[in-house]
Parts: sequence; C-alpha cells; structure tokens
Amino acid sequence: MPEDFDPTPENASPLVPTRARRLMNAARAENTRQTNAAASAPRTSAKSAESSVESKTAPEAREPRGSSSSSSSARPGARARDLNRRIRDAVREQTQAVYSAPSAAPIASSPTSATASNDFSSNDFSSHDTPQNGHANALQNANASQHANRTQNANTPRDEPASALPPHCDFVSHTHMSTHAAADAAAESTTSESGSRSSSWEDMATGAMRGASRRDPNGVADCARPDARRLAVPDAPRVIHAPLFPEGAHFKDVADGGERFCATHGTHYRVSRLADSYDAVFGGLGARLEKLLEREVFPALSGASVQDLLFVDIETTGLSSASPLFLVGALSMEDARSTPRLDLFLARDYPEEEALLAAFHELARGRSLVTFNGKSFDWPYIEGRSRAHRLRFEPPPRHFDLLHHARRMWKHQLPNCKLQTLELHLCNRTRLDDVPGSQIPRVYHEFARRYSSGDGGAHLMAPVLHHNALDILTMAEILCLAGEEMPA
Repeated sequence: MPEDFDPTPENASPLVPTRARRLMNAARAENTRQTNAAASAPRTSAKSAESSVESKTAPEAREPRGSSSSSSSARPGARARDLNRRIRDAVREQTQAVYSAPSAAPIASSPTSATASNDFSSNDFSSHDTPQNGHANALQNANASQHANRTQNANTPRDEPASALPPHCDFVSHTHMSTHAAADAAAESTTSESGSRSSSWEDMATGAMRGASRRDPNGVADCARPDARRLAVPDAPRVIHAPLFPEGAHFKDVADGGERFCATHGTHYRVSRLADSYDAVFGGLGARLEKLLEREVFPALSGASVQDLLFVDIETTGLSSASPLFLVGALSMEDARSTPRLDLFLARDYPEEEALLAAFHELARGRSLVTFNGKSFDWPYIEGRSRAHRLRFEPPPRHFDLLHHARRMWKHQLPNCKLQTLELHLCNRTRLDDVPGSQIPRVYHEFARRYSSGDGGAHLMAPVLHHNALDILTMAEILCLAGEEMPA
C-alpha cells in the first residue's frame, strides 16, 4: 500500500491525498471555531466598534489596511483562507509529482519515501509557517511508488488473482483498474500496433475475449460481477444479406404480401411468411421454445404455452407516441411442431396506421408478449398510437422484456447489450446491407412521399422490412439460448 494514503474507513478516498484531507479537516475546524466565536460575541454596531478601535489605537501605531506586516490572524477567516490556499498547493504538488515521477520500480521500495511519508502528522499543519520543501519531496516519492505499482499491475498475467492489486488508486487517473481490464488494454494496444485491420463486425465487439459465464447458487448467471469473462468475437460469423431491388421495382415484388381491407378502419398491407424463409435456422424455434416453457426457467412466462407467445417489434417515425408508427412485426406459432409464422403489418402511407394497429390488436388479443425493450418503448408506443385513433385493445396478460434479462446475464461479458451485438456473439450471425435503425424514419418518410405521389419508391422498404423481421427472429433465438444456459 502506498505510504501516502490513510487506510481508515472515514478517509479511504482514492481521489484525495492524505495531506489535502488533513488540511481540509483543519480548515473545517477553524471555520467552526470562528463561527462559534462570532456567535458568542456581543453584538455591537459598526460605528461603535470603529470608534472604540480608533480611540484605543494611537495614530502613529496604525498600519495601512493592505500592509503585509499586519498579522493574518487578526482578519476574520484569514486562517481558513490560508489553509484553503495550502490545500490547493498540496493538490498541485501531488499532480506535478504524478506526471513527473519516473516509472522505475526501485523507488517503491526506497526507505526514504516511507520515512518521509510517515513524518506527516496533524501537528505539522497547526501553524502558518510550516515548510513545504520536505513535503513536496515526500509526495513525489510516494506518488512514484504508486506509478510503479500501476505499471507492475498492468503487466500482471491474466490468471493472477485480483487480490494482488493495490487497495487504492491515484486520485488523478487509473481509478480502480482491475487486472483483467489492464490486460485487455494491453492486448488491444498490441493488436493496434501490429497493424491488423478489423472488419465492421469486429469493430462492434472490440475488447471481447473468450470465457464461460458464471452462475450463483440460485441458478441465475452471475454476470453482474466485474470479473466475469468476456464472450469471444466469432472468427467467421454467418452473413445474412438484406434483399436489394432496383429503383423501379413493383411493390408486390419487394414485399411479397397483400392488401388487407377493413370496412371500419381502412386498408393496410400485410406480409406473412414462414420463419425458415429468412434463414433455415429459424425453422426449429417452435420445438426449442416448447422445451424452454416446460422447464419454467422464466417466472414471467410461467404457465404460458407456445401458442400464447407473440414476439413483437415495431418501427416508428420518432421516439415518442406523438409521431406515427408504420410497421409492426409479430412472430407467432400454432404449435411446437409447426414452423413459426412472421406477420409484418405495414402502413404504406400515414392514414393506414389505424388499420395496421387494429389488425395487430386482433392478432395479439390474449397472447403473451415478448419484446426487446418493449416495456419502455414498444408497448407504450402502441398504446399511445391506439388511443390517438380511439381503438379498443386489451393489455397483454404477460409481457417478457428480453433486454432486462440480457443485461442481467451478459452486461459484463459483452461490449453492450444491443440486439445486433447479442446476435453476433450468441447467434454467430451478422448482417450485410442492413439499414441502421437511426435511418429508418428518414427512409420511410421518403418512401411515403414517393408512394403517395405515385412515384414508386418500393425498393426503399425492402431493407427495412428485412431489418424488422431479423430483429424479431433474433429475439426468439436469444430467448432460447438464454433459457438453455440457465438450469431448471
């Protein structure tokens, strides 16, 4: 442990050095003493106090107000101001010592630094004329030892226990760096210096490393611990290409669906396809979900069947329900043996939103929702837009938000818990020519403008529909993987 730090619980702060803490305590005590003295003194007017001072002081004995020979203690708060100034000086010296200290390790074992640091006591700061030179040298030696300890810990092998780390870190930088984090930083610097160039999906997961998840006795993955091993970046993930069409393509060719008409709510467009038409791996989701529900590893889905589940994702034109939505995707299953069916409810123009929502509520009635951040965004958005159109709907009997569970399981094993990050690391799959979610509102506004004017624009919606479909199918696959990793 560096000698310059006080290990007592009340002062064990890695951001403030011991000397500065002692000066702060002395300043607080002095301010308290002066406040109590001022409160107990008799109240006199300013004029009477000035006249009494002038009568007791001879004219020739008076000194100018700005004279430096006058005692600093005669002014109210002078001692506190002086202590605050010395605190700033101590912190400045500490900062300069950190950046000017050499990285040589023998300084950490120098007896001079330990002796000089042990000379610090509360009595050293009881007067105004305390010398500063000896303390500056001691602070420089102590901070040099801290710098050497940080350098040594950064080069520690990965399998060394975390107990070898110093209990405190420097107050300027490197706060609470673990052995694994230092090793990760060293590995990243080595990779960058070697000149190797990473692809886009590798850049998404920079710093990830291989390792198995840990569990607690209750059966929940213990990934809230900072020392949990990171998941590996796949060497060769499978690539799914988004469909691309020429600019003059017909809407029927781009979205293989049909127009649905309702006498009450109007018209919308609906695309209904089997899950394995997007990728063959999605054909067995029904059987995997049935095994998951039989084990009852998720209390939020307890008692639900495969027919009750409905995976939902939406695409909107804004972040609040004041803006319309234009696409709702829903994945449902008739039974475990059948292939899941994915329905995309699309509003080709803004007035079709009401018919879209009415058709979705008809499908979702009595089903349990599974969403990704749906409790905070998707379902409140659907509720807000349905109320705007005065539609009647029933709240879902169950709602499982996969994002919350993903954060509990993998937040310390992945760079982030975005859906495409989970898809890359857990499903070993990435996307090509996919439209980013932040650009989807702009793409739809351009499509709606061109569609309403009869100028085509159907090719713009092809990657958007594919993006929404893959988001829903990835949710179902991640739910199966999460349930398979958890014990019954």
